[in-house]
Amino acid sequence: MDTRAPSSERSARALAASAFISNLGDGLQFSALPLVAYLISRDPLITASVAAARVLPVVLMALPIAAWVERYRPSATMSVSLAVRAVAALLLVLLIATNGLSFVPLLLLAGVLGIADAAFDTTAGAAVVDAVPEERRPYYNSILSFSATFGVGLVGPVVGAVLFSLSPVIPFVANAVMLIASSVILALGYTGGRGITADSGSGRGFWGRILEAVKIAWSIPRLRTILILTAAWNLFGWIPEGVLVIFVREDLNESNFVYSLLLVASAAGSLLGAAVSSRISKERSQRFVLLIGTPLYGLLFIPAAFIHSWITLSVLFVIQGLPLMAWSVASATARQSLIPREALVRVNGLFYLMAVGLAPIGLMLGPLVATLSSVRATFLVAGVLLLLTSLVASWLASKAGAPSSVPTNPITAD
Repeated sequence: MDTRAPSSERSARALAASAFISNLGDGLQFSALPLVAYLISRDPLITASVAAARVLPVVLMALPIAAWVERYRPSATMSVSLAVRAVAALLLVLLIATNGLSFVPLLLLAGVLGIADAAFDTTAGAAVVDAVPEERRPYYNSILSFSATFGVGLVGPVVGAVLFSLSPVIPFVANAVMLIASSVILALGYTGGRGITADSGSGRGFWGRILEAVKIAWSIPRLRTILILTAAWNLFGWIPEGVLVIFVREDLNESNFVYSLLLVASAAGSLLGAAVSSRISKERSQRFVLLIGTPLYGLLFIPAAFIHSWITLSVLFVIQGLPLMAWSVASATARQSLIPREALVRVNGLFYLMAVGLAPIGLMLGPLVATLSSVRATFLVAGVLLLLTSLVASWLASKAGAPSSVPTNPITAD
């Protein structure tokens, strides 16, 4: 059995506490940043450009970022990332308070926040592996998922918008304070961990190690299946989201308040899914979740196309959140077991790229489907595509005969 020193439990708790506080702070910023863009200009292109500035550098640099930061201890990388984001938030406060904020500085700061986020998120999985015994990883992965959904997807944005209405600087000051606190907790409470030297594994150079990450993700059958499904979740799962507000306002003839309630219902389901996932620790149970999670999530999209009551739809969204988060936790745990530690950060960078890079495309597909057919058709298209992807991924996995374990060093294995 995998064992750790007592200090490892302390490290894991520090990681969980740091993630919870930083996610709550990021939630404040999540709603406040577009409002700052709106202060500069009411041009929708400005707001969209700020969102793109946060995503585009990550799409272009996710793998290089992961290959660069893997050489440092995960806790050090994460602490520095939190500190950089805090500085960016304080710079926003300074620019807003002095009336010096303009379009270009806002774009640059949004880009810095995106890059720092990528460094943190791609490293978090390695921090869990270094501190947590394998049988306890589902529990801590579920805590990290719960804190992200609670902070960024539920409470943080609402509180951030309220604070912004009081003063534009308040949510960013609070964000900076929370990020600094998270950085200190992680730096003082997390001990151990290791960086990966440049010659670990095959001894290839920087770009060679990036190619190795892609090779590892594709050469291990179970990991390849998870990669394909991760792409499907983020590409197809976001299709209805792009036109959900139109669906609520024009098809259901409901208010903006009902739209917000539906978002809360989805987040509540995800919180329940994270709570349930903490109890799924056996490998057989995790495999079952990975098998049924995607088709179940896709199947639950289909009834939404025929529902005319927002109350019924909110119940459906709560139910749909359960497989969403359960699959997310199970896939994170599986990656930590399947990927060699010396390549974990790099391969996580590839998965992060799939999430951050494909989700905006999925959002843009929503209006396209609605224009070609109807808003309700977005639910059908998303559901059918997720079901088809699940079938293809399962077929590829069965054809490959996915093994239950991986070679000791798949980086050098032929």
